[in-house]
Order: sequence, then structure tokens, then C-alpha cells
Amino acid sequence: MALFEEKEVLSENQHEQYDISALEIGESLSFYFDNTRDATSEEYGDFIICQGIKVDTGAASLDALAASAEPISFIPNVLLRNKIDDGSMIMGELYRIEKAWDKGQKFKDGKKAKGWGYKVFHLAADPKTKTVLVNAYKACTSKVGISEEKPMQEEAPAKPGV
Repeated sequence: MALFEEKEVLSENQHEQYDISALEIGESLSFYFDNTRDATSEEYGDFIICQGIKVDTGAASLDALAASAEPISFIPNVLLRNKIDDGSMIMGELYRIEKAWDKGQKFKDGKKAKGWGYKVFHLAADPKTKTVLVNAYKACTSKVGISEEKPMQEEAPAKPGV
């Protein structure tokens, strides 16, 4: 009788890289903010990656809300990073992030925007809805592949006299 069944665990990033700067002015992203990850690159230095789920806040039911969940990640620009760092955006909450202006856009005073601008709206949710969001995130991100089954390892035969 075998004590263990061996299967190789396959892992991949389940978060689709979301280009938040590609939103059109006035378009928005409804985002359940679960966590951040630190990253570093030679070109950009140290930065964070926001991870969570994109959801349809116009869903007609909690089941539909959960079904709309898609795991995404994005790199916040300085404006969004500052909202995270100062505690205005906290993990475990739902937000609507709306694009307010484009990089290089001219304002009324003639100045050009140095980066993309976003308005952030906290979407207060009751405890039941938050539980649905947490469970939807877990369901989306726990889909780790398992390899085809390998035969179970046989127990070593007992040595005579042991």
C-alpha cells in the first residue's frame, strides 16, 4: 500500500497584467484591492504591483458579482502609489478607479500633465459582499495546475529480521 501519491505542482501568475493607463478619460476600473508585491527593475528601480480582482459592480446579484471576478495586477503611478502609502487606499476594500486625465494633456492654465491622473472612489460594501469578494479572489487565484498523475510509490518491502 502506498503512503503518498505524487503530483507535480505547476504554478503560474494568475493575475492578468492590466494597463490602467489605457483607460479612456472617464472610464473606470472596479477593483477589489487584495495585496501589493514589491518589485525592482534596472529601468524603473523599486516599485509595487497591486493585485486583486476586477469586478462588475453593476452585477444584479452577489453570485453575478463573484462570477464577474477576474484576477488582475497593475503598477500604480505616483498618484495612486501616494494614495496607498498615505492610507487612502487600503487592502481588503473595493474601489472604483476613474481616469481623469492623460499624460501630456494640457490643463486650463496651459501646464501639461506629467503623468496620468485618476480619481479614486471607495465603494463601501456590507460584510456579506466583502466576504463574496474575498472568496471570489481566493477562487480566482487558487487555480494552480497539477500535473498528470504519476504512479504511487510502493512501500519498501520489509527487511527480513527487522
